[in-house]
Amino acid sequence: MAKYVDANGLVYKSLVERISDGSLAPGAKLREGAIAEELGTSRTPVREALRTLAAEGLVEIEQNRGATVRAWTHEQILETYGMRAVLQGYAARLASRSTDAARLERLDELQDQMERVIFDREPGYLDDLAELNDDFHHVIVQMANSAILENIINTLTSVAMVGRTFRGFENEDLQRSMMHHRDIIRGIRAHDAEFTEAVMTSHILAARPAALAMLRRVDTVDSAD
Repeated sequence: MAKYVDANGLVYKSLVERISDGSLAPGAKLREGAIAEELGTSRTPVREALRTLAAEGLVEIEQNRGATVRAWTHEQILETYGMRAVLQGYAARLASRSTDAARLERLDELQDQMERVIFDREPGYLDDLAELNDDFHHVIVQMANSAILENIINTLTSVAMVGRTFRGFENEDLQRSMMHHRDIIRGIRAHDAEFTEAVMTSHILAARPAALAMLRRVDTVDSAD
C-alpha cells in the first residue's frame, strides 16, 4: 500500500481528536511506527505531528523515551484555566464589537439547543452538551476576528481534561453556565465590551473546580490500575 503525504495535517488532526476525547489517555505512549501503520502513512508526517503537539503542550517528547500524551497536574490545570480566562475574556471583548448578525443568531440557536439538552437529559446528554458548548465558544472566537487569538485558544481548549469538564458539573453548575451564556449573548448584542469580558472571565474560572475534580477522578482510576 502506498504511503500518502500528510498535506492536510490529517495525522495531526487524528491525534488531537483522540487526545481530546480521551481515547489517548494521559501518559499513553505514542509510537511513530504504530501510528504510521494505522493511518497508512510514513513516519515523517507522524513525527512532524508529534513535534507540533509537543510545541502546543499536548504531548511530551523525551530523548530515548519517545512521545507520550501529557499528564496534567493540579498546577497545570490552574494555569490552563487562568490563561483561558484571560484569552477567552479578551475574545469576548472583541466579539462585542462585532456586527455579525448571523453569528449572533447562531449563538442564540446553540444556547437554545443546550438548554433543551439539559432539560431532556437523554442518555449521552453531557457529550451532546460539550459539543454544543464547544461550538458556542468557537463562534465567539470567530466573532473576535483574530486568527492568532483563535489558534492559541483552540490549543488550550483541545486538552481532554478541558473537553470533559461538563462531566464534573453538578446541576447548579450547569444552570450557572447557561446563565453566563445568556449574559454573554446580551453583552455582545449590546456591544458592552467590559460586561461581556467580565462575564466570560467568570464563566471560565467557574468551570475550573470541575476540571480539577475530573483530574482527581483520573488519578484515582490510574492508582487503582
